[in-house]
Amino acid sequence: MARFNRFYSSEILAARNVGELIELSGDEGHHLARVLRLNVGDTIELFDANTGWVGEVVSVGRNDAVIRLKAPELGLPLPARNLTMIIAPQKGDFDEIVVRLAELGVRRVIPVYSRYCEVDFSKRESTKLAERFQKLAIRAAKQCGINHMIDVEQQVSIEAACRLLDRFTAKFICDLRGQVKPIAQALPAEDPHGKRFAMAIGPEGGWAEDEAMQFIQAGFAPVQLPGGVLRSGTAAVAAASIVLSS
Repeated sequence: MARFNRFYSSEILAARNVGELIELSGDEGHHLARVLRLNVGDTIELFDANTGWVGEVVSVGRNDAVIRLKAPELGLPLPARNLTMIIAPQKGDFDEIVVRLAELGVRRVIPVYSRYCEVDFSKRESTKLAERFQKLAIRAAKQCGINHMIDVEQQVSIEAACRLLDRFTAKFICDLRGQVKPIAQALPAEDPHGKRFAMAIGPEGGWAEDEAMQFIQAGFAPVQLPGGVLRSGTAAVAAASIVLSS
C-alpha cells in the first residue's frame, strides 16, 4: 500500500461523504504549504484519533490548504493487547518515551509520582502540557501509520494509578528484587483481543520498596526484562514491545 504524507485534522470527525472539502490550517497547514510545499493534485492522508481519509489537495495558501476527501482510510491496525504504561518520568527523556510507546501501539500513559522521580508535571501549566502531549501523539501517529493517538494522562500518585487500573486483565511491575518471571512467561495465554493490560516502569533508581509493595498489593505481578539493569526509557520500550508482540 502506498504511503502518503499524513496530516492531523480534527475536522474529519464530522466528515461523512466522499467529495467533502476540509480546510487544513495551523501547524498542519503550514507544514503542507511551507515545509513540504505540496501542490494541487497531490494525494495525502488525513487522520484524527478515530478515523482517516485519503484526500487530494485542491488549493494551497500561504499557511493552509483545502483538501477534497477521496476515500476512507482505516490506517494500520493497533496491537490486539490494549496496553497502559505507568511511568515515573525522568528529566530529558519522557517526551521521546511517549513517542516510542505511541509508535508501538500503546494506548495510554499514566505518569506517576515516585520517591526517585525527577519530574513534577503539576508545576507546569496544564493547557500547555496537554498541547505538548497532543503534538507528540500526532508526531507518532504520522510516523507509524495508525489513526489512534496515545493518551497521556495527568500525573497522579501510585495509589490513584492503581485505582484507575483496578479491573484490568493483567498488571505487571518491572522489579529486579527476588525471583521473578521473565515478562514473556508471565503473560496470560488466552486470546488478548479486548483485554486490557498494564505495565509499571520505575525511575532510574527503581521503585522504592514500599512503592513496589503498593503495586503488588494492587494485583501487579513482578516481572523482569531481558538484559541487566536498564534505563527507564529502554525498559519502557522493551516491556511494551514484548507485551504487544507476544
